[in-house]
Parts: sequence; C-alpha cells; structure tokens
Amino acid sequence: MKNIPLSERLASAFIGAIFGAVIGFIVAWLLGVYSQTLGPGQFDVSMAPWVGTSTCIFALIGLLIGQHIATMISNAFTALLEFETLGHYGLPSWWKFIVLLVIIGGGYLSLK
Repeated sequence: MKNIPLSERLASAFIGAIFGAVIGFIVAWLLGVYSQTLGPGQFDVSMAPWVGTSTCIFALIGLLIGQHIATMISNAFTALLEFETLGHYGLPSWWKFIVLLVIIGGGYLSLK
C-alpha cells in the first residue's frame, strides 16, 4: 500500500467521505429515531457529530488504503444490514451490539 498514487488516495478519500456521511446518518438514525433491532430511538442523538465523525474517519481510511476503501464501505453497510436483521432471532440488544462490533472488526481485519 506504500506505492498508491496521490490521485488515487485523494479520490478514495473523497469516496470515503461521501459514503462515510451516509453511514453516519444511518447510524444516527438507528440510534436516535428507529431501529428494527433496537426499537424506537433510545438515545438523544444529534446527527451532525455522527455524520461529521463518520465522514472524517472514512475519508482518512480512504486516504490511507486507497481503492480498498470500497471493501471497507461495503463491509460497513453489510454490518449495518446484519445488525438490523438480527432482531428477528430474539437475541438481547446488548448481544446484537457486540455482534455488530465483531462484524465491523472482521471487515477491518480482512483488509490487512
């Protein structure tokens, strides 16, 4: 990953920022408004910090790993989908959150 051209890094950072904003919005929505798994919003969530933080994180990851950001983004969306569909199996909410973290961690480790 050391020989990634600057133009690819910048393009990947831009793509990471765009999709990071979408992921941040989805996470804030699930925590603050409604989640099929968690039920009605249980937290007082402000969208701006979630969207901003997620945007910055995914842009930084895109800058560091280049075109592999697409894999990271797809893993994040898959993790969110898996988290939302776990509600049909009757697992406790805390267990679902742990599973979500494991899925995200596994996606990150698959890039290495």
